[in-house]
Amino acid sequence: MDAAEYTGDADTPGGPRYSCVLELRSPDGSELWLSRRCDQLTVDGYVTCLLPASLFTSAEWLSRASGQYLFRVTDAVDGSVGTMCWGYFALTD
Repeated sequence: MDAAEYTGDADTPGGPRYSCVLELRSPDGSELWLSRRCDQLTVDGYVTCLLPASLFTSAEWLSRASGQYLFRVTDAVDGSVGTMCWGYFALTD
């Protein structure tokens, strides 16, 4: 699979069927801190999203040590967007 694109059973003309984005949010979910396209979405629902450590070295991340994450999947055929999974994260040294 390439760049979080799983074609599934119904390919769209000229493109993939599904795409996936990782969102990192504030602890209450109200602020979006990071939105990043995932690297891989597999047929069986596994998602890979590579996050280099350099993403979290700026001063703003000192106050963003924990929060919520979620994986959002978009269907290119009907435009629907859904949450694949969500939870909480903590950044540590």
